[in-house]
Amino acid sequence: SSRRRHTRCLSDWSSDVCSSDLTGINIEIEHPRGTFVLSNLELTSSADELNQLSLSSLVTGSGKRMIEAHLARREHEAFETRRAATFEPTQAQLIVGDFGVHPSSKVFRRYFGQLTDSFDTAGVSFGYTTPQLGGRFWPPRVAWMRSDMILSTAHWEPLSCNVIEAPGLDHNAVLAELRWKGQ
Repeated sequence: SSRRRHTRCLSDWSSDVCSSDLTGINIEIEHPRGTFVLSNLELTSSADELNQLSLSSLVTGSGKRMIEAHLARREHEAFETRRAATFEPTQAQLIVGDFGVHPSSKVFRRYFGQLTDSFDTAGVSFGYTTPQLGGRFWPPRVAWMRSDMILSTAHWEPLSCNVIEAPGLDHNAVLAELRWKGQ
């Protein structure tokens, strides 16, 4: 066949922390300027476990133990995910997805903080993508946290970044325009 493939799945991975089947995938993409890797991931959220907290669990100490165990699992998942999505420093790469945490969190800074966040560089407004699905203290479906991001290696220059509504999805979408600095 004269048809040439321009993408190739390099790897996928799952985490023993995450309840879903797949935590991430690495895709190699051919571009006129060269080849780059797109890594798409989804890390676990704190929402499920935090919703299980009660006043009595905080008083008895079981809530504190639950939070400490959850933080340890998230740390392990972030470590494993970053290791699975790491390539040679010379490799152009985009890492996108739901990181399950705000970019100011310790876990995010430790494992992904060396990458360029498109929204921090070229975004406008707050960039909130994660809506509250119900609760007493926040209007439903109104985004309150930025956990979905487009990160890049130094090979890319973010030119713009916006959050757009994504009907039918559980989060708003991040849309970025990046310029490949090229080879």
